[in-house]
This record gives sequence, C-alpha cells and structure tokens, in this order.
Amino acid sequence: VALDTAKAITGLRAVFGETYPDPVRVVSVGPKIDDLLSDKTTPWGMQNSIEFCGGTHVTNSKEIYKFVLLQEEGIAKGIRRIVAVTGPQAAVEATLKAKTLSVDLDGFKGMSPGNELDKCIGDLRKKVTEDKEVSLLMKNDIITELEGLAKGSLKAGKEQTKKFEGKAKEDGEKLGKEAAAASGNTFVGVVEAGAGCDDAKVLTPAMDAATKQCSDKAIMLMSNMGGKLAILAVVPKALTGKVSAKAWSSKVLDAIGGKGGGKDDKAQGQGDASKLAEALAAAKSFA
Repeated sequence: VALDTAKAITGLRAVFGETYPDPVRVVSVGPKIDDLLSDKTTPWGMQNSIEFCGGTHVTNSKEIYKFVLLQEEGIAKGIRRIVAVTGPQAAVEATLKAKTLSVDLDGFKGMSPGNELDKCIGDLRKKVTEDKEVSLLMKNDIITELEGLAKGSLKAGKEQTKKFEGKAKEDGEKLGKEAAAASGNTFVGVVEAGAGCDDAKVLTPAMDAATKQCSDKAIMLMSNMGGKLAILAVVPKALTGKVSAKAWSSKVLDAIGGKGGGKDDKAQGQGDASKLAEALAAAKSFA
C-alpha cells in the first residue's frame, strides 16, 4: 500500500521515528486491507491489530514451528509488550529450561517444613523470576506451586512451633519443681522441646513456667535440639547483688565460644550445639 494512503488508516499502529518503505506492508489481523482503506470512519486500530511492517521474518507460518511466550509487560499506559521465541531449537530450549526448574521443585516437595524448605523455596523463586528464557506460562505454574508450598510450610511451621512451645512449657514446669526442691541459690536445667526447634525461642516459655514453680532461685536453662546451644539465665530480686545473670551467662558462653548479652537480672546467648556438657559444667561451677 502507498505509504501516504496507508498512514490514513484509522487507528493504525506504527513506531515513532521508524522509516517505512514506500509502498509499505500493512499487516491486519481480522479486517481486509481494502476495507481499511475505503472506510475512514471505523476506528479499525482500536478494534483490531493493524500495523506497519518493515518485512516479515518467515516465508510461511509453519516455519515458526512453536511459539513460546517468555515475557509480558507494560511499557506505557495502555500498552503491553510480549517477548517470545519461535523455531525448533529456541522453543524447545525454553521449554526444557522450565522442565528443569520443575524437576528442582519436585525435589523438595516432600521436605519437612522448616528453615531448609523455606530456603529452597526462596532460592528457586529467585531463580525462576530472574530467568528470562523460560516459558512464561510454565514459569507462572511453578511460582503458583511455590506459593502453595510456602503457605503450607508456614502453616505447618506455626503448628510445629506451638508443639515446641507446649513441650518447652512442660519441661519448664518440671525443671521449676526440681529447682524448688534443690538446695542452694542456683539451678541449671536442659529443655528438650524437640528436634528442629528454635533453641533460643523455646527457652522463654520454659523459663516462664519454671519461675512460676520456683521464684526464689536463679535459674539457667539450656537447649541444643535445634542446631545451636542457647542459654537463658534469670535471677530474682531476692538474689540481687548475690548472683548476676550477666556474669553467670558470660562464664558459660566463654566456655563454649559463644556470644550473648543481658543484665544482672536476665541474660542470654548462643554457642556451639555440641558443647552442652561443657556449658553445664561451667554453669554448675559458677555457684
């Protein structure tokens, strides 16, 4: 179509600043070119895809083979852009990449909820999001599955945390009764809330339960079932000036190469989970 004639098509799409040949190729999805040229009132371009084309890239549509959508994004108000690959090699490679990611996803579907699963989900989500050469549809499916896994992991994690806290309270109550029956001003106990627990977090409910049973002794509780050795020391007001929770915990942390902090009435810290015996020895020798 003559360039000037083609430019008169209502609602035509063209690239600003682009130089088109004369005559120019007009590509219309739907309406016939003759109708576009004869009807100047119908907003063709608002109803259909009608564009100038500097030249097609295939002689026949069968050369496209497969069409794999990679990206879909907004580039301006009311304008979307899609990026895709075609042809046997490019299309197959894009699909294979997505299948490889799906295999990675299947690899940790059976994992138990926890930090390791959360890390796997986060790492794969980042990998999927950043890869620009993966089928968009398959990518969306993978992300949807990841979100489902993450929600399931979060729910299961909350339930597991409640179980850990419940067991920690039971241990704390038992240890508190032992502390009340023991002699001296100090007592040291070990909390076993369950494998995989957050050692530092389970000590708080355990200590609350212990101090309800024994409020007149300085108590130090420890836990190493979650991969770290956590300690928590609490000193009642009645022992202020006699026992320092900060000094007590510092002695234990020095013995196990750990770090922590606190004040004279309450102190905490963490160290090597394998050094529970050393921590107990240091804690008990403090008094």
